[in-house]
Amino acid sequence: MNKKVISCDVAVIYPNYLATSVQNLDAKNKKPFNKKDEHILNCAYQYFFSICKKKKLSVVFTTLNDINKNNLLNGAWRYDKKWKKDFNFFQPKVIFSRCSPKNKQEKEIYKNFFYSSRKLALNDPTLTEVFEDKFKTYQIFKKYAIPTASINYLSAADILTAQSKLEKILQQHKNKQDFKYGFLIKDRFGTGGANIIKLDKRKLNKVKQELEVKKTVLQPFIKCDKGFVFGKYTGTIDLRVILIHNKIIQSYIRIARVGEFRANAQQGGNVVHISIKDVPTNVLTAVQKISKEINKKYAYYSLDFICSNRGNWYLVEGNASTGITWYNKQDEKKTKELIQGVVGELAIMKADVKS
Repeated sequence: MNKKVISCDVAVIYPNYLATSVQNLDAKNKKPFNKKDEHILNCAYQYFFSICKKKKLSVVFTTLNDINKNNLLNGAWRYDKKWKKDFNFFQPKVIFSRCSPKNKQEKEIYKNFFYSSRKLALNDPTLTEVFEDKFKTYQIFKKYAIPTASINYLSAADILTAQSKLEKILQQHKNKQDFKYGFLIKDRFGTGGANIIKLDKRKLNKVKQELEVKKTVLQPFIKCDKGFVFGKYTGTIDLRVILIHNKIIQSYIRIARVGEFRANAQQGGNVVHISIKDVPTNVLTAVQKISKEINKKYAYYSLDFICSNRGNWYLVEGNASTGITWYNKQDEKKTKELIQGVVGELAIMKADVKS
């Protein structure tokens, strides 16, 4: 088969473990997302492709696994009324990165691809590296973030060492009264509220089996079930703001299920969009300062906050690969508005590449 090198405006690049490569020749794989619960993701990217078409942007969908040693995409998905595999090589001008590379090899592949041929990316690898790592996020934004200590090997001794370090930090914190309710161990690189447990000293030797991850962090458990009330919504709530070009374009709250301390949608949290004018002033001030510190010309990311029962707001984490999906009709409408904003930013970036 004679393969051509085709130039395209935008390539959406997903991690291998979340999307299907065109190189996967299983006849069942007829779309980028093929699990039973991933129908909405295909719908979201079909809409994404339709907005790109309106903006006169040529776009393909691919995975990290499809980047070859020549920094070309070794095939990609296209969409025009239905998904099709195209096995030509592709050379994009702009990358819409959904990647959080999981190992050193993947990071090198992505960095080499990004830095080759003057590519622009939403987001570039440096921002992804900051937000995929909870400990690094804390180190850079400790003025706003939940105090955090790293745990090396999840042994009982390592956990107790991390706890000792963290307790010293908490004692010097201006809001130390918020940190009286125990500790959480979290996957240092995890998303979606997965691999988070409350620390139980009686079960220190069983933590390794419960989490099944190597790198973790220790944080204080902060009671926030009465911290932020929005209209009829009460309980454990977190607040997310989404930024493009360092400007807030959307915000929503997630309300945890009764008896659950995690408000993530993946853990059953209820997503409710709110107006930007309803975002508390303390959060807006923190977001403005954080975005100035990030100081990226092109950036698409989200920041998650919680409010303690004593009224203090904390940055929980940032996300440089904020999901493009929806959980209900209101969320679908807002996600489509978000997609329009993202594609608009990609169009600006493509114009900058040409100039």
